Amino acid sequence: MRDEVDAVVVGGGIAGLTAALTLASAGRRVAVLEQDRQLGGYVTSFRRRGYTFDSVVDGISGLAPGGPLRRILEYGGLDAEGLVLDLPVARSGYFGEERLDFPAEGSAWRAYLERRFPGEAASIGRLLDAILSCFEVASRGTLAALWGDGAAGIPRGDPFVRWRDRTYAEVLEEAGVRDPRLRLALCERLMFLGGGPDRISAVSVANLLGSTWRFGCQRIRGGLYRLVNSLVAAIREKGGTVKAGHVVEEVAPEGGGFVLEASPGGRFRAAQVLVACDPVAFLDRVWQGPHPEGDALDRARAFPRSGSFFLAYLGVRGRFPEAPASFGVFSDPEGTDFEDSRLEGDAPTFGVGVATNVDPSLAPEGCSTVVVHAFVPAGRTLAEGERKRLLERALVRLERFLPGVAGRVEWSETAGPATLERYTRNPGGAAYGFSQTPERFRLAHDLAASAPSGIRFAGHWTGFGGGVLAAALSGYAAARDLLGVPAAAR
Repeated sequence: MRDEVDAVVVGGGIAGLTAALTLASAGRRVAVLEQDRQLGGYVTSFRRRGYTFDSVVDGISGLAPGGPLRRILEYGGLDAEGLVLDLPVARSGYFGEERLDFPAEGSAWRAYLERRFPGEAASIGRLLDAILSCFEVASRGTLAALWGDGAAGIPRGDPFVRWRDRTYAEVLEEAGVRDPRLRLALCERLMFLGGGPDRISAVSVANLLGSTWRFGCQRIRGGLYRLVNSLVAAIREKGGTVKAGHVVEEVAPEGGGFVLEASPGGRFRAAQVLVACDPVAFLDRVWQGPHPEGDALDRARAFPRSGSFFLAYLGVRGRFPEAPASFGVFSDPEGTDFEDSRLEGDAPTFGVGVATNVDPSLAPEGCSTVVVHAFVPAGRTLAEGERKRLLERALVRLERFLPGVAGRVEWSETAGPATLERYTRNPGGAAYGFSQTPERFRLAHDLAASAPSGIRFAGHWTGFGGGVLAAALSGYAAARDLLGVPAAAR
């Protein structure tokens, strides 16, 4: 017995759910199959002893009124009004002894940094204007158009064309940034991309910073699971099927469409397939048809993967009203190499979230949630004893920012690369799939171009890279491509 649908979405993370909502809203019969028993991928939450923790994500851009993710949800019939908390400060940073609080909105961010670094006002302005210009082009285009020959007719002097194959370090040099403290402040968000400016793509940074400056920074009130539950409910209301704990074992071409075998028992016949997970694993292990022509798949197999994370989740008695809700700690005020920002060593780099400072509903009254994250190499084995040691080091480091935290922890849990791999199937727990280098976009373009007819790729592996907004937009764009219409809501 087969379930006959128009499209099957393989992967129930934010890209897959956004794609499914887009297809279902257009009247397509859609089925989402997620291998884990919990939907949402990184965009999810868990509860322990009255505390609610968002698994990895610290903040989301694009959910404010008029933002692209908000418009996609509204297109799908979702009312996001009660879900969204707007954050005027996107992120804070402790750079040695200095604290900086970065406004979310672009002009406020610019004015703030110009006050702190008056001698660099011109370079700050050049960088902000160029990043926003680059982001506007990237956010409205597709990989096929923007990384194809001629860059879809974009003027040769446009920042996007200049930056398309460059690192962020080259862009900082072009803008004339000289003060090492300012350079570090301009690089602090690279913690979320897994590398220093000498390696990370300028377009990846423009997407991350530009989306925040243009659309602000938000959280989901009560935890990310509420967003996931709303998406799932909307898909089902439109006649779609969403199944967690279903592993797609095989996809084979048949009669102009596809037959999918899923475990536990399930067989689907679909006209189209949208793959919102690791495309290399899909093509190597799941796809039963002819392999793509060209060398894109071989290059993808060999391409470096991104780093992973060590994470510590703490339920803590008491509140920390003076602490930022989200901040990075940069012990070396002139260091910008975040490739392996572990808690070891004399000058560690790590991030902290105290989400209860903006949403007290996440913890029992008078209590706090604290999440610590630090980059580690993908595939690194963090046995229980080593994770415990890292947690102890984190508590020592946190004392400066959250006084008394070590003596007030009621509950704690840690995670590492193996945890991320278990939930996402990304090899080694690579947080963003492919490393976010300039070459990644050309690879993603070529991989998408080589996909078998009727199959589209989406998500942080093959869209515009890491981050909730980028992944969601890739799912939306891939779905619109299957529908044969442009991704207008971007």
